This record gives sequence, structure tokens and C-alpha cells, in this order.
Amino acid sequence: MGSLYINRTRLIAPTESSLSAILILKELVCDDIGVYRCWVEYYSDNRKYVSTSLSTVAFKATKPNSFGIFPYELQENQTLTLSCSANVGAPKGNIQIWKVAKNSNKNLLIFTANTSDFKTENCSEFINATFTYTVSRDDNGALFLCSSQNVLNKEAEGPSLESQIHVSVKYGPGKPSIVLTPNKSSFYAGEDVKLLCVSDSNPPGNITWSFLPFNHSKETIVSSGEDELKLKDIQLENAGNYICTANNEICKNNNAVVINVKEPLEKNRTTIFSCDQCDQFEKCHNKNPGNTKRFIKLYLGY
Repeated sequence: MGSLYINRTRLIAPTESSLSAILILKELVCDDIGVYRCWVEYYSDNRKYVSTSLSTVAFKATKPNSFGIFPYELQENQTLTLSCSANVGAPKGNIQIWKVAKNSNKNLLIFTANTSDFKTENCSEFINATFTYTVSRDDNGALFLCSSQNVLNKEAEGPSLESQIHVSVKYGPGKPSIVLTPNKSSFYAGEDVKLLCVSDSNPPGNITWSFLPFNHSKETIVSSGEDELKLKDIQLENAGNYICTANNEICKNNNAVVINVKEPLEKNRTTIFSCDQCDQFEKCHNKNPGNTKRFIKLYLGY
């Protein structure tokens, strides 16, 4: 055994009841870091066997001592700066920054820093990492955390420090969607129609409904502050374009739906009566109900 290990090691050899060999290292130094292989040779039924195993000597990563986020409030497509400092132990330590989306318990890895700034007195490594992240509207309400790990953690997340404040991402409304009830494009006069405007934004947008009749160029505001517009007993003059506009401090956006209105459908009046001639039936249809009484006679013989 090399001079590095003199007076610092103790070996517990295998016995008849156990094939385990234990090497105890005392007063660890930086040069002790690494992978140790153990060979155990033994005989059974006059045959020679060899058993091997690997052990790693490393320094544990500790929980990050600082994690900063700036700013906490920003607009969509702006950048967020995240700074983390941690003793990542040794060897092969790193810092990882994770995002936890709103209403989710799953951590999403967004950044890894492997570069060591310097080694501490106990041979472990200290990392200062800064990362800029461009936010989207999906990041509104998200939390971020920084973790510190090395080979001892393998593929698992190491000790972490979480941001204490949820990020607020402001964004303007996208193109609203309009839901019609009942869901059809043409209505008969006298029907009721409900229009619902759906829009997502932060802060929530104000909804305005306006009406543009066919063959007109000027809109008329019919409702403000309500996402639902109810039209009762619609008539022919209510046909046209209904426009939903959503706006907040970021921007505004709109969408429109066309509503066609037609006269109510009257049922045909039909009269069937018997004739005295030739055992025939005469069927008479009112051709123009509500107007002149003109009839078409159909003679069906049998």
C-alpha cells in the first residue's frame, strides 16, 4: 500500500462465514477521491473464484446557500435572471436549475452548470452560476429551484433551495374564441341566442361586445364588461357580425362571428277529402299559405 495510506487505513479481511472485505480510510484528503475496486479470491469445491466490487469515495454536495431571481414580475418574452451558489462536493459536482409549473408537482430541468470556480479547503468544489431564462405565458405562477449534486447522487436530484415567490408573467389576450348556443350559423326570427367570449390574459382582460349589421360600416357597442352576450327574440334586423374585443394593459385582440336570421318557417296546410266520382281521392295542397287560395288538384286512380 502506498505511503499516502500509511497509518490511515484499516482492512477487515474476509472470513469463512463472510466473503466481504472492508477497507476503512481515516482522515480523508483530496487525493482519496476516486473509485476503489475490491478483489476477493476464494475456493469452493476445489475451484477458484473471484468476486469484485466498486466503491466511490467522494464529498457530499450541500444545499445551495443562495438562490436569487430577478425580476419576479415581467412581461411575456422578457428575460428572468436566476443566480445560484453552492458547494457541490466532489468529484463531478454541478448546479441544476429547475422549473415547477403552476398546478404541477413535476420539476423540469432548464439549466446545468458544471464549471467549478474554485475548490474549498475540504477539497469539494464551489460553483456560482447565473442563468437567463426567457419566459412565456405558460410560466405565469411558476416556481424555480436550484439543486446541488455530484456522483454520489447519480441521476437523482441533490439538496435544493426553492424560490419563495411565484413568478408573475403579464401577457396580452390572444385571439378570443366565441361559443354560440345553440351551435349553428343560421337562426329563425324569434329564437334566443347566447354568445360566450373566451379569452386568456394576465391581468384578466376587459370584454366588449359590438355589433356590425350587414351592409353597414359602423360598429355599435352593445355590451361591456361581460363575457356573455344574450340575444332574446332575435329579428331580421339583428343579423350581422358580432365582435368580441378583449383588452388589458398589454394589448387588445378581437374575433367575430356571423349570425344569419331568417323568417320563421310556416307549416304546409293539407286537406284530404273523398270524391264521389270513380272512387277517387282528391288531395289539395295550399300552394301559397297566407296569400291567395290557389290549389293544385291531384287525382289518384286505382
